Amino acid sequence: MILGMTRGLHDKLFKLVFSAPREAARLLELVLPPPLVALLDLSRLEARPVDLIDESLGERLSDLRFAAPLRGGDAWVTLLIEHQSTPDPSLPYRLLRYTRGVWEQLRAQGARGLPLVVPVVVCHAARPWPAERSLRALYDAPAEALDALAPYLPDADPLLYDLAARRDDEIGGEAATRLTLLLLRHARDDDLWATLCAARALFEALLAERGPRVGEAVLRYVLEVSRRGPTEEAWMVIRETMGEAAEEDLRRYAEQLREEGAARALQLLLQILRTGPYSHLPDATWDRLQRATLADLERWLADSPDAETLLERLGRPTEA
Repeated sequence: MILGMTRGLHDKLFKLVFSAPREAARLLELVLPPPLVALLDLSRLEARPVDLIDESLGERLSDLRFAAPLRGGDAWVTLLIEHQSTPDPSLPYRLLRYTRGVWEQLRAQGARGLPLVVPVVVCHAARPWPAERSLRALYDAPAEALDALAPYLPDADPLLYDLAARRDDEIGGEAATRLTLLLLRHARDDDLWATLCAARALFEALLAERGPRVGEAVLRYVLEVSRRGPTEEAWMVIRETMGEAAEEDLRRYAEQLREEGAARALQLLLQILRTGPYSHLPDATWDRLQRATLADLERWLADSPDAETLLERLGRPTEA
């Protein structure tokens, strides 16, 4: 699957699960340092709009945005939750821009002073985060100069929850939180269904708490990301937890994905062939291939010993 498309799938699952304040609070309890958790009243966590900071580029103030009050006080802390599937050396600068965006927005709404903003990053890269994540590492100056200038330069070190640096048994959280983090951690495995089957109890708890809509989204995510289709064990888990109707819906969706994938592959193949060794063939041949269904292609391939014969036959107007 194309990398950008896969990233979109990860983002979609992450936002679906953790956009609920209760689930976001569970995630924050897991990833924030205990002293910070003790300062915040996460039982009063509230979702905030994820506004644009650059409308021309469509750039947002992180993936998710919440606010929670300090215990025993009137001050509120904005928590920006960012999801990363690959390390990004520019992350500290980007998070500083997000923080500034929150400051400007809240000050325009009447906030006194600079509101408290804490960026949180959940990463599930293929390997532990190799890049520096402090703003200091981005300054273009020798280390001795940075040491002297440190008191006068802005700095930022975002909270990073690195899934690649943790074993499965080191990833905590309750049902939906832990299952989502485990699936993200193993998203590059050949068989992501094995992870889901091993975490069946978590999936059942997710269904009981978040309902079939989120359960279906989890299944579709695994189906789209896994390099292998569901095993018999996976189909059994789906049937026993979601019911036969859900199983049939997922089978239809799997077939739809197969057809869409085949169509994308065909388009790429046609582009290669048309600009390569078969560029001499008439437009009618390519038009016919563009309109072909999978059933058409399977029938034509069965009747042709090789690709050249197939293309030559399709170039004849009377050929069936």
